[in-house]
Order: sequence, then structure tokens, then C-alpha cells
Amino acid sequence: MAQDNEPLKESTLPAPGWVQEFVETYLSWLPDWLEPYAIEFIVILALLFTLFAIAKKGHDLWRWTISALTSLWCRATGKEQPKSEAQLAAEAAHRAEKVSQQTIQGIAEIKDLLTARAKQAEQRGANIPADAIERADVLASEVQFSNDPSKVMAREALREGDLQAAENALVEAFNREHQAAKRLGDQTTQLKAKAARTAREKAALAAIRSASDALRWYRKAAELDPEDFRTQIELARLHRATGSLDDSTTAARNALQMARDERDRSVALDEFGDVLVAQGDLAGALNSYQASLLIRQRLARADESNAGLQRDLSVSYERIGDLQELLGEIAAAVEVYEASLVIAQSLAERFPDHRQFQSDVIITNRRLAELRAKLQ
Repeated sequence: MAQDNEPLKESTLPAPGWVQEFVETYLSWLPDWLEPYAIEFIVILALLFTLFAIAKKGHDLWRWTISALTSLWCRATGKEQPKSEAQLAAEAAHRAEKVSQQTIQGIAEIKDLLTARAKQAEQRGANIPADAIERADVLASEVQFSNDPSKVMAREALREGDLQAAENALVEAFNREHQAAKRLGDQTTQLKAKAARTAREKAALAAIRSASDALRWYRKAAELDPEDFRTQIELARLHRATGSLDDSTTAARNALQMARDERDRSVALDEFGDVLVAQGDLAGALNSYQASLLIRQRLARADESNAGLQRDLSVSYERIGDLQELLGEIAAAVEVYEASLVIAQSLAERFPDHRQFQSDVIITNRRLAELRAKLQ
């Protein structure tokens, strides 16, 4: 029989002196029978902590050893040292950023090339639509940012500044897409739309040197995608530029019917007004322009932070001002041009690096000076 003064349990683990001292100092309030358990618990914790520290140091040492051996092996064999996932991700992000910056810089250079090409065409007597450069610039940007594998050659040509090579590459891409659409018969909606987009890109680049060539390609786009709004707008502009006013009227009316939203409708109304100006119906053109202006005023008020909608409104004012000049209403023309200038200056201040917005201020100021001179 156990004696009454014997402890119920003795510690089975050898306890260092500091453990005994810790228990006696800080855990003296424990019952005598519980002290051995406390000693074992503390010893176990100390052992676990020590093992964890040793394992961690060992792991670090192992990683360092492997890294050192790998580095020596790579130097000896001339091979590149394997990179971690984090390093690979950082390098990929850096490459993507570099490509993006190069593409943005390339877009600015392409705009200069498009402008120079259009001037050369005009010097040869070509009739270039007013916004041909802007449209070509937009679609060239779409090609450059596209992930479409069929546009690889066109993207490379644009990055090298070779506009003709880009056009040729787009023709080849179009031919492949068009043939694929024909082979697949009725299951070609997406392929037709893809080929139509390529035709529009080719047409936009062609428009800065030949309206008739651009017209031919926009017709191809219309055949493949007859419900596309932008194609009808471009057809209306190019028919007008080549003197086919009846065809221009038809395309402008088609665009009005195909308008997907209020902004599209305002663009179509402007285009219809341009056709009426070419036909000599200035009063009808003014009505069409004013209907477009009302839409753009409403859209601009609804989203004052949207630079595109603000510029649309500025352009609409100027279109009306140009027509009022033709009607001999110079004071009214000055008034709307002043309204346009306020918007243009605001956009130029908000976007100091935007070339188009900076150019808008210069052009609007020049037109205002011309109109004010006529009032004197």
C-alpha cells in the first residue's frame, strides 16, 4: 500500500534544473501531486521547440546547399540557373509592361506615318475623307493590341512602320478567313464577322491613300456582316468622297436603322447631315446636325467624366458652326465654336499627353480666329 505522504506520480522525464526552479518559483500554487505533470509538460514543450528550431535551421541549410550546388553546376555547364515561380512571374510582368510601352510608343509613330501617307496621297490628287487618318489610327491600334494569330504579320509590319506590308498581311488574313467561312457553309457567323473585321482594318489603312480602294474593302465587309453599323458609316463617307451621293444617302439611312444606342444614332445623324450638305440641302443638314447635338448634350451631361462623350459634343458644335458659316450666320458660328473651345481646353488640361486633345485646341482656336476676322 502506498503511504499517505508519497506523491501519486513521479516525473518519468529527466527535468533540467531550470525546469524544477521554474515550477518551484512560478507554479508553487499547484498541488504537490500535479507538479510532476507540469514538469513533464514543460520538458515536452522545450523539446518540441528545440526540434522545430533544428528542423528549420536544417531546412534553410539544405536550401542554401542545394542553391550553391546548382549555381556551381550551372557555371560549370554554362546553363541558366532555374528560377523560382516568383522570379518567373516578375520577369513575365516586366516583359508585358515593356511590350505595352513599346506598343503605345509605336501607336504614336504610326499616327505620324498615317498622316504623312495621307498628305502624299492628297498631293497626288486623291480625295481623302476628313477623318480617314483618325479611323485608320483606331483600327491600326486594334490590330496592334489584337491577340488574333492571323494578324501576327500585320502587327509586325505596323511595329516596323511598314504600312503597305501591313495592308498586304491583312489581305492575306482576310483571304484565309473568307475561304474558311465558305468551306463551313452555314456554320460561319463568327468566321464571317472575323473576316469582315479584317476587311474593315484593311479598308481603314487603304482610305488614307485611296478612297476607291477603301470603298471596295468596306463593300466586302458589308457583304460578310451586313448589320455592322460602322461599316455603313464608312460606306456613307467614302461614297460621298467619291461623288456617289445616292449611295452615300442609302448607307447613311442604313446606319440610322442599325444604330445600337443613342451615340450611334447621333453619329448617323451627323453623317446624314454631311450627305445633305453635299447635296446642297443646308436647311435639312442643319436639322440633322441639331438633332445629333441634342443627343450629345444629353449624353455629355449624363457622364461628365467621359472624355469621349465630351469630345463628341465639341465636334458637334463645330459641325454646326461650319454649316452656319456656309449660311452666312457668322456670329452664330462664332458662338458655337466658343462653346466647342471650352470643352476642348478642358480635355486638353485633363489629358496633357493626349495628342488629339492638344490638336483640337489648336484647330478650334484657328477656326475661331478665321470666323472672328469675318465679323470685322
